[in-house]
Amino acid sequence: TYNQDGTLLACADNKGIVWLWDMVTMSELARLSDSSIRANALAFDPEGSRLAATASLSDPSVVVWDITSKKVLARFSGSQKGFSALTFSPDGKSVAAGETSRLGWGRAAIRIWDVSGGLERTVLQGHNGSILGLAYSPDGKTLASCCHTDRRVKIWDLATSQAITTRPQPPAELAGVVLST
Repeated sequence: TYNQDGTLLACADNKGIVWLWDMVTMSELARLSDSSIRANALAFDPEGSRLAATASLSDPSVVVWDITSKKVLARFSGSQKGFSALTFSPDGKSVAAGETSRLGWGRAAIRIWDVSGGLERTVLQGHNGSILGLAYSPDGKTLASCCHTDRRVKIWDLATSQAITTRPQPPAELAGVVLST
């Protein structure tokens, strides 16, 4: 995944290493290591100073690093399923993660945490299968989610934690969602 201005690229392997690349000089900046990381998703915060990564199914959590110090700032958990989608809020204060379903079907939730305090802010429930895409609206008041199994896109009102609309099923499985300004 790229940071917002496209100057940093983060890539992860299945052995717990996340590489950071400077895309201006095309050089490796750092390797962030955490043995629990088997990244299904990576996300930079809006300033590009922090990076979040999902951990493995055996350690269903989200890890947030400070890019400069290369230290883990936070680790969030609360799911038994693991995560397949990840995004920071536009103000960088929250991180949202969409659960994965081990068998493809089954309830999957979106968990949203306060990055600095570590508290879970809310849990959004309503998808039946792995959540593969998450996107905040530019004002941070709504969150879009998509599920490949139930083939639905939901728009969530974050003030009420309720889905305000569910888009009809497209003819094929969904793989992502993006909101534009």
